[in-house]
Amino acid sequence: MFPIVLDLSNLKVALIGGGSSATARLKALNEAGVSDVSIFADNFGKAFWDMTEGRLTTRMPNDEELKKFSAIMIADIADDVAAEIATKARSFGILVNVEDRKKYCDFFYPSIVRQGDLLITVSTCGKSPTLAKRIKEVISKIFYGVWKDRVEDIAIKRQQWRDIGLNMNEVSDMSNKYIDEKRWLDYEELVGEDKA
Repeated sequence: MFPIVLDLSNLKVALIGGGSSATARLKALNEAGVSDVSIFADNFGKAFWDMTEGRLTTRMPNDEELKKFSAIMIADIADDVAAEIATKARSFGILVNVEDRKKYCDFFYPSIVRQGDLLITVSTCGKSPTLAKRIKEVISKIFYGVWKDRVEDIAIKRQQWRDIGLNMNEVSDMSNKYIDEKRWLDYEELVGEDKA
């Protein structure tokens, strides 16, 4: 496996399915700021309907519609239908993920800790989503709300150092010095801070 983070603002994405797993995927997409998602489902509840905000097509996609996407996410549909859609999508060169069907997955969803622009992911490459989730819970206790501000703080400093003409190595050195001065990554600070 090779980990990457995709900027889905530049890719056309489809979510296929309308149950609880599809709802979780849609929530994650919404939280990531991905608004251009085409959604297809022929079996869904009111909560899912409300979350789709007018993006829902109440049937499965046809071949011509599939060809428009760079990536599709499939959850909560019958295995034979999911397999057929995944096989077609792959033949069109589309990246596919079918919930809990590793053989139909070109990519996996990591467990995510997100604090503003700080994004920490944990993956077991589909082998144990439960273990990944548990590790995420531990990490989220360490990298909690203040980290959003810390990322913004160092971003401002980094820009200031670039503005005065420091090169990349010098900016990196200054960044490391600043992080050390703030003690953000000192073990005792990470595990001992009051996070209430």
